[in-house]
This record gives sequence, C-alpha cells and structure tokens, in this order.
Amino acid sequence: MVVQAKLYSKNVGLKAVQEIRTAMDHYGATSAWVVSNRDYTEQAYTLAKSNGVRLVNREQLIEMILAVNPAQSVSKPVSAVDKKPPVVPVAATIEEPDDLECPKCGYLLVKRKGKRGEFYGCSNFPKCRHTLST
Repeated sequence: MVVQAKLYSKNVGLKAVQEIRTAMDHYGATSAWVVSNRDYTEQAYTLAKSNGVRLVNREQLIEMILAVNPAQSVSKPVSAVDKKPPVVPVAATIEEPDDLECPKCGYLLVKRKGKRGEFYGCSNFPKCRHTLST
C-alpha cells in the first residue's frame, strides 16, 4: 500500500491522484490512498475511481481515528469546519463530458487554461501531451 498525505488550504486536484498512481506502479503496491485535510475536486474523484485510488477527506479521517480510539477527542477548528465551500452542482463547475478520453493513452481529458486560451489536455500529462481544442 502507498499513502500520500496532503495538507491543503483548497480542495485537492487530480495531480495528487496521478502522483499516487505513479508511486503505486513504481513500488509494486496493490492499493493506494490519498489522505487530506480537505475534500477533492470532481476531476480527482473521477480519476481516482478509474485508477483504483482511495481518496480520504477530513471527515473520513476523523471517523477512522474515532473508530480506532473512541475516547479520542478531535477538536474541529471553526475555520476548517464552518467555512466549507458552497456546494455547487458538478455541471456548473466541470464543462467537459465525463467520458472525454484521450485517444492516445485512454486517460481522461480535462479542461485547462493556457497562454492561448482554453483547451483539453490529457490528465496523464507529462507522460502524454495530447491536446484538443475547445
């Protein structure tokens, strides 16, 4: 098993999933987890699902700690718990279809912004550099 821990102020993106998947292959691991104090982007959830990576957010981590040690008191800072980002429907935040796959490697294509505007780029970047105009 390989585990990657992320301490972020914003939601964790798909780069963390790409990194842990690479580590999984490198070390010959049979499972991979990314653990964070935050939640994950929809793109990260999608990529993790297709690659067998488990994403553990703050709430799940607290539940795991309490399951192992029920007497443990977990303090929840107001800034981390009460100031959750608003829940926005996925369709409003992700404009690309869920099944947009890279024709070269089969990974998902994700919308990116570059010097020349928006485009679709392979989520397997930098191993795959396929792009598609929007």
